[in-house]
Amino acid sequence: MRRRRRSRDYVGADHWTSRLKRTLRIGWLVLCLAALAGWWLGWGFVDGAGHRVDHRQLLDTIMGVIAFPAGLLWIWMAPALEPFAEPLARSAGVPAVYWRTYGPELFAWSGAVLIGYIQWFWLLPYVFSLRTDD
Repeated sequence: MRRRRRSRDYVGADHWTSRLKRTLRIGWLVLCLAALAGWWLGWGFVDGAGHRVDHRQLLDTIMGVIAFPAGLLWIWMAPALEPFAEPLARSAGVPAVYWRTYGPELFAWSGAVLIGYIQWFWLLPYVFSLRTDD
C-alpha cells in the first residue's frame, strides 16, 4: 500500500510555507483568545443609538466569523446544547452561580475554537493533501 504524500514530504521545517502555516495557526489562536479577552474584560461597542451591544452576541459573532463555516453552525446550535452541558459542568465541580454567569459563553467559545481549529488546521489540509499522484 502506498503512503500518501504530505506537504512536509516536499519541504523542510524551515521552508517559508511551513513558517506561514505556523504563523497562521498561532495568529488564529491569538484572535480567538482576543475575542475571549474582549468578552471577559467587558469591552463592548456602542451602537448608533448609544446602547452597548450585548457581549455574548459580540463574542458569538466574532467566533462565528473566525471559525466560519463550521463555527457558525456551532454558534447556532450551542444554545440548544447548553442544557446538556450544564449537568456535565456541575458534575465537574463548577458551581451553579458560575455556570449562569460564565458557562454559556465559555461553552460557545470553546466549542467554536475546537471546531474551527479542527476545520482549518486538520480537515482543510487533509482535503488538500488528497490530490492524486499523476
